[in-house]
This record gives sequence, structure tokens and C-alpha cells, in this order.
Amino acid sequence: MTRALCTAALLATVAWPALAVDLLVAGTPVQVGPGSGEVFLVDLNRDGRLDLVTKHLLQRVISVALGSGDGRFAAPTSIALAFEPGAITLGDLTSDGIPDLIVANKDATQELVRVLRGTGNGTFAAAGAPLATAPAIPFYKPFLHIADTNGDGHADVVSANGRRNTVEVLLGDGAGALRPGPVVTLDPGMDFYSHLLWDVNGDKRVDLVTAGRAADGRSGLIVPRFNDGRGGFRTGARMQFEGEAPKLLGFGDVDGDDAPDAIIGYAERNDVTVLINFGGLLTPDGAGRYRTGAEGFDAVVGDVNGDGLADILTANGTSVTALVGSRAGFAGAAGSPYRVGPGAYNLAAGDLNGDGKADVVISSFEGVALMVLLGQ
Repeated sequence: MTRALCTAALLATVAWPALAVDLLVAGTPVQVGPGSGEVFLVDLNRDGRLDLVTKHLLQRVISVALGSGDGRFAAPTSIALAFEPGAITLGDLTSDGIPDLIVANKDATQELVRVLRGTGNGTFAAAGAPLATAPAIPFYKPFLHIADTNGDGHADVVSANGRRNTVEVLLGDGAGALRPGPVVTLDPGMDFYSHLLWDVNGDKRVDLVTAGRAADGRSGLIVPRFNDGRGGFRTGARMQFEGEAPKLLGFGDVDGDDAPDAIIGYAERNDVTVLINFGGLLTPDGAGRYRTGAEGFDAVVGDVNGDGLADILTANGTSVTALVGSRAGFAGAAGSPYRVGPGAYNLAAGDLNGDGKADVVISSFEGVALMVLLGQ
């Protein structure tokens, strides 16, 4: 069996003892209104403090709350949309150092991506007509990422449906305009696809990693695709999972070698696996699966306790699990999983109060407030 192949039988679940001190404590909730989904922490107004952006699909709203630098946020303002935002992301498409907002949606015939320019004060302005990316299909689970895919120094947008086996690259001109670029075709029959973009093999080019169910319907695949420097992607070594389909929850350097590792979850299971990155080859860390208490939907990596080692946080629907990093692997934190609001499917981490430790903000799709947990 090669290092790129693993099966569910090899990944026995590991339960770790809780640590003695609480890793996270509750901060001030942020009242953003109902239906929060994707969560982003980014400095919108260039004051050195992280601000909060959340997507509200059914309400057709994007919420913005400016950070105060002490773990709290100002009262949010709402960006009203004429459509349901299927996915959002933020990045500098206009080369002015100010984050712009990119929004994906669909109508009856096509899927669309549009750019809202950041103004530098926490607001956004429309920037031209939306760009059609693909014909619309009934099932729509989009994702968006921003990265320079072709090495021209301008940020591009990578868009995908999540149900269709293609990924569309939209090339940026550095001034906020997008044009169609390469289309990447994935393995067929994988049902729901999850995607992440990161420089996996260390060549300073952003790569594409996808996961989903294989065409046989009985196993799952994780497939890295390495950037060729022109916006195209070549397929790397596939990692097969027998009996279940993995989903990519997040990337981050968990072992301190400056290479991004992956955290994967599984449908209707209460554990996650850490895949260590060996030059583009993703391999289980050897410890097995780490218990999360419920199905993981999102994950971030950050140093929550300030010890210089990476920790893992997962969003589990109604809770957040904290896995504390050590030289020997990860251990569940005291009090973890932490109970949070209903619909905790997304989270974001960053230093909200300037103490050098990662804090976390968690969505609440069925609630009206975001939970803030401060690293200790």
C-alpha cells in the first residue's frame, strides 16, 4: 500500500484526555441578525483591527461589523442584495491594498460572480456587471477563492458549483475586472465536491485540492492539482478512502514545517483526520481520528494558547471543538466541545484583542448572534 492510499480501517479514532485549563472563554456576542453563514475576519478600514463580514443567504444580506481591537465589534451594517448570495470571499482585486468583496449567485439560467469594490471605510461599491461562469443547475453549493493563479501579479477568482465537476478560473486585470480563464475538469461522479486552494507543494503557486465521493459510489477521493504557473492545474497523487467520502474542512501548518496540512471530516461522523503535507503528498498523521463530538463542517488552524504550536478548531453545528497541538499530536481542550449558537457551520479565527492568541467567531444559521470565543 502506498503512502498516498489509506482506508477507513487504518484510521482508528483516538480519544485524548482534556487539558487542565480552559482554552477558550466566551466573549461578547455579535448581533448580526438571522441566517449567518460564511464568516470572515479582515481589516476593511486599514486601522490594524480585524473587522467581521458575514453572509446571510436567505435574508439576501451581507453584514459588516467593524472591530474595536478589544474582542468586540461595532453595531453591524447590512449590504442589501437583490439575490441570494451563494458564496462570498474577500481579497484585493483592485490593487489598492483594500479588500474587495466577491459574491456568487445564480438565476434561472446561469451562475454569476460579481465584484464589490472596498472603499477603505468598511463599505463597498458596485464594480460593473456580473460575470457569468457556467449554466445554472438545480443543485448549487458554490465556493469562491481569490489567488493569483497565472503568475501575472493580479489576483484572480476561482469559482465552482460544488455539485458539478468543473472549476472555473476568472482572471483579474488588477483593476477589479474579471474575464473567463481556464476551466478545470474534476473526476466525474463525486457527488458533492469540497475544494481548497493553497500552495501545497511549496513552489509559490496556489494549488487546487478537491475531495468527494468516487464514481463507484462506495469510496472517496482527495485529489491535489498542482498549478502549472499559467492558470492550469495538473493532477497529483490521488488519496483513496474506502467506504466513505471525506470533505475538506481547512488547511494550515499544523507541524511547523511551513507546508500547509489539511483537516478533513466525514458526513455524519464525530471525528476529523489531519493529513500531513510531504511536498504535495497528503498523508494521515498516524494518530488516527480526533474526536469532535459531532460532525465537523468547517475548520481553522491557529495558535489559541500562545505556545507557538498550531491548534485546530472545528465548527460542529451546535458546538466548537478545540484540539490543542503538541509535538505528539492533538488533545481535546478542557470544556471542549464548547456549546455555541444553533447553526454553527462556519467559523473564522484571528487575534481580536491584540494578546497574540487566536480568537474565533462562529456563525449561527438558526440564530441571530455570532458567538465569540477568546483564546487563553
